[in-house]
Amino acid sequence: MQTVAQIGSRVMVQLGRKPTTGYIVALLPRLRQGTSLIESEIKEVRELLDVDPPLTPEVLEITRWVSDYYAAPWGEVLRAALPAGINVAIEQTVSITPQGRQELIQLEKSGDTTVKTRALRLLADEGEVEIKAFSLRMGSAKPPKWLRDLEQKGFLTRMYRAQSTPTRAKRRRAIRLRPAGTESAAAARTTAAQQRVLDALRANRNEMPTVGLLKAAAVSESAVRTLLKRGVIEEFTEE
Repeated sequence: MQTVAQIGSRVMVQLGRKPTTGYIVALLPRLRQGTSLIESEIKEVRELLDVDPPLTPEVLEITRWVSDYYAAPWGEVLRAALPAGINVAIEQTVSITPQGRQELIQLEKSGDTTVKTRALRLLADEGEVEIKAFSLRMGSAKPPKWLRDLEQKGFLTRMYRAQSTPTRAKRRRAIRLRPAGTESAAAARTTAAQQRVLDALRANRNEMPTVGLLKAAAVSESAVRTLLKRGVIEEFTEE
């Protein structure tokens, strides 16, 4: 990960028994002189969650200032600075081991139909399962006590993974001047409002979000609609 890790990216790190999301705020080739940290005790990063950092240098700078000024943990301020839903949650999963598959074969041969056999069959069929969903499917609101027994015997293993982000890119309407738009406008009568629309587009590299265009040109949507019908401009959506 060292070749692709960047400042501002999120990572999964192991703190205690449960992994959590952390943020890269600096990259150093070695520990600073005089530090009290011991290199052998530093936790390894388990997973790099971003190739393109969501936290820009400007966001890192102002969140550090907020952290210092309000005596708030920097990580919590960074979490609050990101869009709602983008922060990755860590979930625990459970999966069957090769030893567990062998045990399942023996149990099914003997006709065993206990809950442990059904649990191993579920995991054998579906692979890795989120532990809360697994517990509910086994008829329990929380991880059952016998789960630890199966884990201690080596029949299953628990792991952690990052949940997929529930966020999606927002889309907005936008307008752009067609390549022959100026000629089309010149060939027909253009009102003052329509001309302001064309001037605003040309001043912004020939395309603008619809809302921004209406505001910049100080026109109603009817002026834009007329130009659309005449083929002078075209409407599209953008992320």
